[in-house]
This record gives sequence, structure tokens and C-alpha cells, in this order.
Amino acid sequence: MNHILSHQPIKTDSSNRFASNTMTERFPRIIHSILQANPTYPGRVQKRLEELSRKMVENGEIPPLVDSAFDQDQWNCLYRSCQGQGWQETEWFFAETYAYRLLLEACEYFSTLKDPFGPLKERELEQGTAFWPLLAEAETRKNGGAPGTPRSLKEELLQALLLSLWGNRADLSFSGGTALDTTGEIPETLVAQDDQPALDHLLGLQGASEEAESSGREIHLVLDNTGSELAADVALSLTLRRLLKVPLVLHLKLYPTYVSDTTVADLHRFLDVAATHPREEVRSRASAFGAALKEGAIRLAPDDFWCQPLFLADAPPRITRALDRAGMVIFKGDLNYRRAMHDTIWPPGTPLAEAIRCRHEAPWLFLRTIKSDCLAGVSRERCQALQAEDPSWRTSGTRGLLQLASD
Repeated sequence: MNHILSHQPIKTDSSNRFASNTMTERFPRIIHSILQANPTYPGRVQKRLEELSRKMVENGEIPPLVDSAFDQDQWNCLYRSCQGQGWQETEWFFAETYAYRLLLEACEYFSTLKDPFGPLKERELEQGTAFWPLLAEAETRKNGGAPGTPRSLKEELLQALLLSLWGNRADLSFSGGTALDTTGEIPETLVAQDDQPALDHLLGLQGASEEAESSGREIHLVLDNTGSELAADVALSLTLRRLLKVPLVLHLKLYPTYVSDTTVADLHRFLDVAATHPREEVRSRASAFGAALKEGAIRLAPDDFWCQPLFLADAPPRITRALDRAGMVIFKGDLNYRRAMHDTIWPPGTPLAEAIRCRHEAPWLFLRTIKSDCLAGVSRERCQALQAEDPSWRTSGTRGLLQLASD
């Protein structure tokens, strides 16, 4: 994935208010939420977390990792690019992602395997609000289309894609660790909607054989958040399996990061809780997903690349080979979008291909609720109209996009 960058990534200084606020306000709130959710942490852990928060607020120098975890050397190589810089004067993609790795070090995660975000993620499962997308998908299937008019495959696929897209509103890193209620009315404002070419391509994969991996008909889904977004992604996965008969590969984080990003443990915990849900619609979908996992029709591919501050253009061969073999790659969420677009504020109207800046064999489909300034593939006129309507439209999380990038 060779590339030439002509623009600089977003920085945490005064040039970008949202990125700056991430380090001075939002991340310290996340640390406060973790301390409240984990009252049994020993004093040394509490002290490290409080010190990390203070350094961010005061623009202290970003420190190197000192633990002996398996990835320490790799992270410290990446750290050299910002060595000597403060939290409020470096590249945002690095600072935010690295901050979560420092947080794991402070919490002694790699020696205890206790997820510091676990209680925050568990809250949505315990309250039952995480499962509404499965109920919504069940209701949609039950009712079908207009009376006497069966829905087309395209209509079913589009509804599943949109449910997955708006499920991305449930992001605990965006909310600063505060629980979000996403069970209300789904927004309808899409700033980009490449649904027809995306659906045409998906339908072209219909009936993939067991040799789909080698024939380029496997669908890869790069997950984002657990909880209700994961429920929407489970619904999407089952819909793709049912309608297209294609095998799926789900890419997950290797270890906890960004508060609610999905790990393998999170996915299995979600399925375990869903299996005991009082509604049969939820239980049956958890059972169907679990069966697909056992059969190999859905495979899990956790990797620490998705936890690192690397752009897709810099992905290691094991990642690029896997994605290039796919019939389509579906990227969920804001962080994966930033990873693909070099976390840069591109001039309005910049084509997707120019922002991605790397060759990719498979089509890339982005399902994203917009929560940062990084954006491409939207016309200048559309951007100007949205800016006049709502100056915070790029960072409010109330608008979405469904974009297709084909090399």
C-alpha cells in the first residue's frame, strides 16, 4: 500500500478544537469514569491514572511505555516520532490511540487481564438496551415491506446496512465513558450515500462458495464498538449470510481500547447475555450467530494492528493480504474512517481515492456516524450547506455516511 501524503494529519494543538478537547477534557473524563467503575484498583493504579490525566490537562511531555508487554518495543518505536512533545502539540491519531495503551499500562492490564473498561461495557448489557438492533431487525423481517409487496433483496440489505451505520452512535469513547441512550428514533441525515453501487456489488457476491476466500467473495467486516453497535453488526452479519450465502470475517481489537471497541471477549460476552434474553428474537439471533461461528461460516480475526496508531496505507502485509482477498471490506465507525483517510481535514470536495492514497484490491464500504473533522468524498456545496445549517455537524455524531471506495 504505497502512498504519498500531501496534507498533514490533525493535531491536538489549537488548530483543531475537537482534537484538543479530546486530550484536555474528554480523555480525563474517561479516566475519571474508569476510576469510579473500578473502586478496587490498588492505590498505585489510581495514582498512575490520576497522573496520566493531570499530564494531559497540563500539556506534560508524552512518556514512553515502561511495561514489559509483548508490544512494548513496537509501541516505543512508534513513540519516537513524538518524543519530547506534549499532549497538546502532537498528532491526534497517535496521541489518542497511544493514550489508551498508556492507560492499559497504568492499570496493569497485561499482567492481570482485567479490562478497565469492562464495567462500563457491562452496564449496557445489564440494562438490556444493547439488544434493540436485534429486535428492530426482527420486527423489520416480520413486517416485511408494504402490505402485499415483498421486499427486494436490495431493500433488506440497505436496511441492515443503515441499522449497522446508526448503531455506531453508541460509542463510549465519544461520550467520555458516560452511558448513551441510542434506543430513540434513528437519524436520517446522511451526508454521503453510495448505497446503489454498494448494493449492486454485494448482490454480485451472492451464493459464494466454500472457496470464497480464494475466489474473492468473502465479506470482511471491521468492527468498532461493542454493545448496541455490535448488536447491529450481528444483525448485519446474519442478513448477509441469509441473503447472500457468503462467508464473513470479522476483524476485532486484540485488546481493550477506545473504551467500548470490540474484542473477542466482548463478542462472546455479548452472545452469552443475548442467549438468556427474555425475548426469543434476541435469543434466536445469538444462537444463529454462535452456530455460524462454530461452522466456520463466520470467522474472527483479532489483531493488534487495529489497536495501533497506524493508517491503513501503513498496514502490515498480513492485514493487506487479508483485505485484498475480500469481495468487499466494510469498515465501521469513525476511528476506522480516520485510519483510512490519514486523519486529515481534506479540502471539501476531495475525492475518496485522493484521501485514501493507497491501492486496495477489494471495494471498501464505510459505515460511519461522523464524530470528527476528517472527511472526504463530499462535495464543496454539500459541506458549505451543512456548515451553514450546523457548525458542529462534523463532530456532533448526528450525521452519518455510507461511502464506497473502489480502486
